[in-house]
Amino acid sequence: MRLLRCVRGKDVIGGDVVCLMPTKDHPNRITAHTAAAIMFEIVSLVADGFRG
Repeated sequence: MRLLRCVRGKDVIGGDVVCLMPTKDHPNRITAHTAAAIMFEIVSLVADGFRG
């Protein structure tokens, strides 16, 4: 998360989260929640770029 937040203000046009296997996740779905949080950060960076 810190790494993603450090690129704020740069020209971010997209991102990707790979190797998430919900079928192999722990019952509390911690990796799925982490992937969702990372994607939120990426989408926020892209949206911030549209604001200028």
